[in-house]
Amino acid sequence: MRDANYLREQAKRCRALAKTAVEPDLIEQLRLWSVELADEADAVEWQDAENEETGNSS
Repeated sequence: MRDANYLREQAKRCRALAKTAVEPDLIEQLRLWSVELADEADAVEWQDAENEETGNSS
C-alpha cells in the first residue's frame, strides 16, 4: 500500500539533500525525485478520497 505521508517525507528529504549537494547532476536528480514523489503522494490522496466517496476500500 502506498502511503502519502511517507512519499511526502521522502520528497522533503530529497529537497533537503539537494540543498547540500554540489554536483549539478545530483541536484537535478534529487529535484526531479522530489517532484515525482510529491506528485505520487497527491495521486495517493486523490485515490483515497475517491475511494471514500464511492465506498471502495482498495
